[in-house]
Amino acid sequence: MENVVKILVIGDLHYTERADSPCAAVWRPVGIPRLLEAAGRVARDSGAALALQIGDLVGGEEVDGVAAHDAMIAGAMDCLKKTLPDLPVTIAPGNHDTRGDGGPEAWARAVPPANRAVPLGDDALVLLDSNTPDATFAALPALLAETAGCRRLFVAVHHPVIPCYYGLSYRSIFLGEPERDAERLEALRLLARRHAVVLCGHVHTNGFIDWRGEDGGRIVQVHVSSLWDGMEPALRETISSPDGYGRYYERARRADAAAFFASFRPGLATSRHFEGAGFALLESSTDTVTVSLFAEDSATPFARTVIDEL
Repeated sequence: MENVVKILVIGDLHYTERADSPCAAVWRPVGIPRLLEAAGRVARDSGAALALQIGDLVGGEEVDGVAAHDAMIAGAMDCLKKTLPDLPVTIAPGNHDTRGDGGPEAWARAVPPANRAVPLGDDALVLLDSNTPDATFAALPALLAETAGCRRLFVAVHHPVIPCYYGLSYRSIFLGEPERDAERLEALRLLARRHAVVLCGHVHTNGFIDWRGEDGGRIVQVHVSSLWDGMEPALRETISSPDGYGRYYERARRADAAAFFASFRPGLATSRHFEGAGFALLESSTDTVTVSLFAEDSATPFARTVIDEL
């Protein structure tokens, strides 16, 4: 029987216990908790092997002191355990997770470190820490060598690898600062050579990007956001063709950003972008990866993409 690997992907959560927090609304019972319950049903019904939370689990900037961070991380973990019982959960560190005095210490105690490989049947998951680009870039070649024999490589990292359309944050990608362009291009080359499937968050939107490098490499990126307040309109597609990728910056006359996105446009085979919140299920088989995107608290797929020739 074919070994099918299934991964549930949950996006940014920004867990908080502060009633006066801007994120408090998404943690009402009709918001993220209901979305997580739906994700748990999909995980159980599908037989998912792993749940991946893609970073910004907590809003670390909202508390100070190790004890306060300990309590907040424990509260977020308890929510995941209640809605995803008996399912292993792997967490990629996000830029908000370790903010605030005592945040880094509490996070290091509670969450296993990134920059490591996780076996997934015939496949493998490489978990990267985009908060520490120097260490992560240095570790990447060894991690790719460690997983060289796998059927398919999944890469989990909070910040996108292929830039996503996202307002003023176009440089918020792994190694995305202008002065690090050489490292960024090398990381893209290494991941594309392995035809990596990148799972990321940070941009607070959902979507699929299929990008082809000039040397025959390929990166498929799935970005997920789970920041649902229970009152947003249904998930809706706002970009459905590669030609629309990054055009916002041309209309806004932001030449630097427009040029940055234009440099990626020739390699785009697919670019689909959805406003709203949800979660995703990936199913990896010998021939294909199927990405199903679920809107809000629905257990029925909202959109589905089949990726072949990986």
